Amino acid sequence: MSTSSSVLRQVLPSSGPTRPLLGLVALVALVGLPVLTGLVVDLDGAWVLGLLAGIVLLATTLAALSAIGTSRLLHAQHARSDELEAARTAELAELVRTRTDGLRRTFERSTDRLAGHVAGEIAEATRTTTTVSDRNRDGLRNEIERLLLVESIGDVRQTQALLQLFAAVRIERPLPGLSGFAASPDLLLFLVHLLREERPAVVVECGSGSSTLLMALTVKQYGLPTRIISIDHEAFYGEQTRRTLVENGVDDVAEVRIAPLAPSPVPDHEPQWYDVDALGDLPPIDLLIVDGPPGSGGREARYPAFPVLRDRLAPGAIVLMDDYDRDDERVTGERWQASAPGSTLERVDLYKGLGVLRMP
Repeated sequence: MSTSSSVLRQVLPSSGPTRPLLGLVALVALVGLPVLTGLVVDLDGAWVLGLLAGIVLLATTLAALSAIGTSRLLHAQHARSDELEAARTAELAELVRTRTDGLRRTFERSTDRLAGHVAGEIAEATRTTTTVSDRNRDGLRNEIERLLLVESIGDVRQTQALLQLFAAVRIERPLPGLSGFAASPDLLLFLVHLLREERPAVVVECGSGSSTLLMALTVKQYGLPTRIISIDHEAFYGEQTRRTLVENGVDDVAEVRIAPLAPSPVPDHEPQWYDVDALGDLPPIDLLIVDGPPGSGGREARYPAFPVLRDRLAPGAIVLMDDYDRDDERVTGERWQASAPGSTLERVDLYKGLGVLRMP
C-alpha cells in the first residue's frame, strides 16, 4: 500500500483529481458499505461484511491507480532516456566529424607530397631511359610485326586446312572444338591423307578426341580396312568421344579404352603413363599416334609409348608425335629413333609440329 502511494505521489499531481477520487472511494469503502450492508442485510455483524467488501474495493482502486502511475513513470523515464541518447549521439557524431575532417586534411597533404615525389622520380627515370627506349623501340616494333605476321599466316593455314578437311571427309554433325589441346585442322587433314594412302589395318592413338572421330569418318567413308583403338586416361573425355562415335555411326570401326595413369612401366622414368592392363590384347600396330598423356605430367611424359609398344609395332609401322615443336617431345622422338636402328625421323611443318618416325 505504501509503495502504491509513493508511485502515485511521484506521477500524479497533488492538486489533480486523483487524491479527491481516492478519498471518496475510501469514504465509500470504509464507511458507506459497512453502514449500507448493516441496514440492508438482516444479520448480526453484517456491517463487517460490508467493511471487508469496502477494503477489497479500496485495494482494487489503489492497484489500478498504481498501475496507471507506474506506466506514466516508465513512459517519462523512456522519454528522458531517449533525449539523453539523442544528445550523446549528436555529441559523438560531431566528434567523429571533427576527427574525420582532420584526418582528411592530413591525408590530402600527405597525398600531395607523395604525388609530387613520384612525379619527380618518374620524370628523372624518363630522362634516364629515353635514350635506351629510342634505341629499342624500332627493334620491339619489328618483333611485334614479325609475331603478328607469323600468327596471321598460321590462322590462314589452319583455315585452308579446315576447308580442305571438309572437302575430303563428309561431316554431317557438329565437330568437337579444334583448338587448344585438341588436334589442329592441319594435323587432322594430315591423318586423313595418311589413312587413305597407307590403309593401315590397326591404328592405336594415345589420347582420344576429334582425331578419333575424323579418322573413323574417313575409314567409314572410304571403306578402309582399318580398326582404330584410342586410349584415354580421363574417363569423362573418353566417354565423350564414345558418344560422339555412336552419334556419327562410326563406333563399329573405332573404340575408346579408358586407361588411368599409373606408375611408369619404364625403369627410371618418373612421370606416370597409361595403365598397361588396358593394352594387353592390342594387335600388331601399323600406325601409332602419340598425343598423350599431357606434357604437364612431367619431363618426357610421353616417352613410354615407344618402348612399351615397340614389340607390337608391325614392320614398316609409322609413329607420329604431336606437339613436336616442344623440347620434351623433340628429345623423346630423338631417343626413340636412336633406340631403333634403321628407323628414320623427320619433322612435318604443322601448327604444333609433327614428328614422323618410320620403322624399318
